[in-house]
Amino acid sequence: MPPSAPDSETRFRDWLERYRPLLFKVVRGFTNSRQDEEELFQDVLVQLWHSAARFSGGCADSTWVYRVAFNTAMAWSRAAKTRRVRHTETVDFDSIPAPVTPDETQIDELYAAIRQLPPSETALIMMHLEGASYREMAAVMGLSEVNIGTKLTRARMRLAELMKGTSHD
Repeated sequence: MPPSAPDSETRFRDWLERYRPLLFKVVRGFTNSRQDEEELFQDVLVQLWHSAARFSGGCADSTWVYRVAFNTAMAWSRAAKTRRVRHTETVDFDSIPAPVTPDETQIDELYAAIRQLPPSETALIMMHLEGASYREMAAVMGLSEVNIGTKLTRARMRLAELMKGTSHD
């Protein structure tokens, strides 16, 4: 059920304006194609819209937006197997290489490596790259700050292993 109070619509619009770059980063961290990016971004927006009415202010806006975006992305990721079967039957025009600058190539390689991580580690790495504090990550993930530190260290080590062998070691 969509939010009924004008307050919820204002909140949603404010979140979208302030956190759009964050939402795009989360989406990119969980997808492999432009088509998937568009689909997941729409899913995140729908969930954010529905959640605006339930937001009670018990945490920071950014924590709430992170939580909604990452939970939606992780659920979407779990259902990826079904989508992969569906997408193998269509032509993926996004797989046609386009000229890119060296910086874009390096960023693409980083996102490709991030997508190979388990969803919970993807979420931690994406929040870390966004500059989230351990406290914010703990609130989003429902873990202690100490546990976040341990899991983030392991995720960074795994990401470093995945990045070995890319052209930008």
